[in-house]
Amino acid sequence: MTNLRTYSNDDNLVANRREGIAKAASTLFIKKGYIKTTIREIAEACDISIGTLYHYIGSKDDILYLLSDISYKKSNQLVEQVKIEMRLLKSTDKMRLTLQKYLQHVDEYQDMIVFWFQEAKNMRGDARDLLFKNEYFLINLFNVLLRDGQKSGEFKEFDVNLISNNIIVMCDIWAFRRWYLRKNYTFEEFKEKQIKSILNMVCKEEVT
Repeated sequence: MTNLRTYSNDDNLVANRREGIAKAASTLFIKKGYIKTTIREIAEACDISIGTLYHYIGSKDDILYLLSDISYKKSNQLVEQVKIEMRLLKSTDKMRLTLQKYLQHVDEYQDMIVFWFQEAKNMRGDARDLLFKNEYFLINLFNVLLRDGQKSGEFKEFDVNLISNNIIVMCDIWAFRRWYLRKNYTFEEFKEKQIKSILNMVCKEEVT
């Protein structure tokens, strides 16, 4: 990981502040675009001074790397949580648990997710590389789950790599299509319906 400048020695404080900065900035970037959003506006959205903001980042460009870095770390945490909780589960239940965790992630970081796909072109090379690394990381997670389900006989035969990408898109759509979905579903309603749809897409036996 590229080290971003900070004047604080409190690692927990830095991590919390940077996540808050990343969330606030991504919301502004979606509304105004990366280029038009100012550091002053980001500081105001975080309810801190510009000087305090510069305690945790060195430039606006650093936020682009920060967005990718947070995404990668959160995906790693997701995988580790799932590994711990699903050791003795059947493939179908492993997939259900993973989908629950990932959809919660999408709901919490939806502005970041929308931003990554809108503004990836503006990211510097190391940030973009980390973003792509994270995407491959998630695809591999679902590839493993799907192959295990096929081996156990619970899942249908299909192109695993393609279905993994389809699953991620079906989850991320909560962020991309929120302008419509929020008017018709609560997050819990969407989550349960989408999990059921995905499981019925991959499972041999109907999931009710």
